[in-house]
Amino acid sequence: MPCKTLYSSTYKQSSFSIYIGMAPLDNQSGAYQGTKSPKHVNTRARKAMMTAVCRHMAYVPESRAYYDKKRSEGKTHNKAIRALGRHISRVISGSSAKLQSH
Repeated sequence: MPCKTLYSSTYKQSSFSIYIGMAPLDNQSGAYQGTKSPKHVNTRARKAMMTAVCRHMAYVPESRAYYDKKRSEGKTHNKAIRALGRHISRVISGSSAKLQSH
């Protein structure tokens, strides 16, 4: 039986985003609706992802435009950075799934 790794196709992209701390967790109960930060994340992966997001935003104009779009929608700096991080993590997750299938 093959071992299931983080990059295997059984993991969803949202799970990868939560694992690296780029996606919030739902914290809804009755009338209250909100989110909270995940506490059990890979801190090294999160720091590496934050560095990658900042570098990507500095060197790729499309990423800077995406960040500016999120800011113009009224998102805070941190929320806009996390949104860009989720977008990049979807690309990473998708490309790693393609590598696993070959």
